[in-house]
Amino acid sequence: MNLTTIEKLKIPQFKQNEKSAVDFFNFNGFHIEENVLSETECNEAIKQSFSLPNFLDGSLIPNQMPQNFNNYFLLLMKNKNIRKINDKLISKNKEIFGLQSTFFFAPKGSTGASTHQDSLYVQPEDSEGFITSWLSLVDLYNDNMGNLVVYPKTHKRGRLEIKEKKNVKKSNYQLSSLVKYENKIDKNAEKIVINVKKGSIVSLHSNVVHGSLDNTSNFSRYSMIFTYIRDDCKFIEGRKAKRVKINLD
Repeated sequence: MNLTTIEKLKIPQFKQNEKSAVDFFNFNGFHIEENVLSETECNEAIKQSFSLPNFLDGSLIPNQMPQNFNNYFLLLMKNKNIRKINDKLISKNKEIFGLQSTFFFAPKGSTGASTHQDSLYVQPEDSEGFITSWLSLVDLYNDNMGNLVVYPKTHKRGRLEIKEKKNVKKSNYQLSSLVKYENKIDKNAEKIVINVKKGSIVSLHSNVVHGSLDNTSNFSRYSMIFTYIRDDCKFIEGRKAKRVKINLD
């Protein structure tokens, strides 16, 4: 079995050393914490995804805002383990609200996402007041399962210019916006392919550049993202996303 990214990088865990975990996030723009969700919770999330519109219609395109269709995903957004981490990373002693979610089916043959910053879509007034929690619902020990890719320290470059890609390949099982547009970065920038245990969370700073690989394995890379916003931080609602702050209590 390959080493996980936590093991490779010796990433400090919140449950063991909270200050070191926060420092790692601030320095690198991301953090990984194991055992945030239990195996039962992960399995139930996958099971519940079979009732989502993009599963039922067979498209298997990432389903946005699943908490609007299924109460289980709303409960996951309110998960106390995720909230504890986000409180330490972005709250500044202010209330944190849920904002958006997406369920990724990512079956065999799915197209990866282009390099991008999540601030591109939400445009938070304060880049320190918005965060993405990426949850792996399966073990990702190999590099061919559509793994998340992170470019550490790129959050220190501010909000980067977004460009439309030329000669865009046909995408499979992917949101067109995640293939068509990209934030360009130095080709020599450090890149980390994320290998994690099921139930792990990758916390992403709003300006850290990340994307994902094509899934060339025989397995589905089930995962979710939840995004969160600090109470005093303005954001763009979006014509399609129609983001609203969601109370987490």
